[in-house]
Amino acid sequence: MSSKVDIVVERQWHAPALAHALMAHEMLGKLYTGFPRQRYTRLGIPAERLECHPLPALWNYGIARCKLPSALRLNEPASLACAVAADYTLSPVITCLATSYQDLFPKLLQRPIVRVIECGSMHPEDHFLFQQRARREAGLPHATAPTASVKAECEASALAHFLVCGSQMVVESYVKRGYDSRRVLHCPYGVDTLRFRYAERQIARDRPLRVATVGVIGIRKGILRLLRIAEWAGKVGINLELHLIGPIEPEAEALIARSTANCQRLGVLKGDALVQALHRADVYCLPSYEEGFPISQLEAMSTGLPAITSNDTGGREAVTDGVDGLVLSDFTAEEFETKLRPWLIQRESMVRAGVAAAEKVRTRYSMENYTRYVANCYSMIAGMADRLQEGEVVPCAASLKSNSLR
Repeated sequence: MSSKVDIVVERQWHAPALAHALMAHEMLGKLYTGFPRQRYTRLGIPAERLECHPLPALWNYGIARCKLPSALRLNEPASLACAVAADYTLSPVITCLATSYQDLFPKLLQRPIVRVIECGSMHPEDHFLFQQRARREAGLPHATAPTASVKAECEASALAHFLVCGSQMVVESYVKRGYDSRRVLHCPYGVDTLRFRYAERQIARDRPLRVATVGVIGIRKGILRLLRIAEWAGKVGINLELHLIGPIEPEAEALIARSTANCQRLGVLKGDALVQALHRADVYCLPSYEEGFPISQLEAMSTGLPAITSNDTGGREAVTDGVDGLVLSDFTAEEFETKLRPWLIQRESMVRAGVAAAEKVRTRYSMENYTRYVANCYSMIAGMADRLQEGEVVPCAASLKSNSLR
């Protein structure tokens, strides 16, 4: 394969995994990033493959630490996009994580480069609507129609030739909005099962059942739903303790303060501290209103935790309902009684479900499998890159009206 792939990401957790997968098949060109260089070199990315532009991120960090007006913040995605577009040695394929594609893709329209988005979330309009539903159910101010920024994001995503999606749910979100199904590729994420190692669990008998969740603790991430579970459990006599791992947004903190739930705020944990916290838990919960394909759920399952996940997330695809976890739809007391209660009181079954969860991750969601999925997707994309380099005009994925590639 002749085509190399450049990664563009301002700041995002998944870039190193994608870079390693591409390197394994000698496909990585450069990684353009807003993180300082050492963020990637210590993860094994060669320095010569990195083009780092960290000034905007460092500036914004300083603004936040000094509590200066937000108007002084720099636009990190736009700054990175300008730096990338000014480079005329770009690879034939550019893949964007996060939001930098909104500023970058319009600058590349006249250049023979295949434009790719790594989609960690649903189509921007779906992503927006799910967020507003979460705010509405929490009794918070919410919008009823997409904002101008959401519309701009939709327009920019329509400039992509390919979309690489972590879950089938994300694939369907784009296809139903007219993107050609053969350009919206399914590429499930992988987990380092040696780092997120399995630990045998003891049956929780004389202590609270520990329910862990990892990520930004906020409205979209489903804190309201998680509190509903804990409050319902208290009413029916199930001793349950929430372990909140991650930063807590102010709106979420307000909900927690008014709740009767037993919440343990563990803060931001990384490395072995995160793994140890997962080892102390009994079950993982992902109550999000929208999540493309949650790597945090896979990491938790890898350690031996069964997963309770929302039907609004791609995490449902990693769960066999009732075997290695549960999929909840409406998070009401009625659903908790009929579906969750029998499961929580059978503690031995929960331990067995955790064993099944770890085995599933090892067999389906390993880094080896992810590397193979990446190679398959980008091999297809490279074929289009060759066509563009030869001067052929290739339409964007959103502009195709037939099922065949033109």
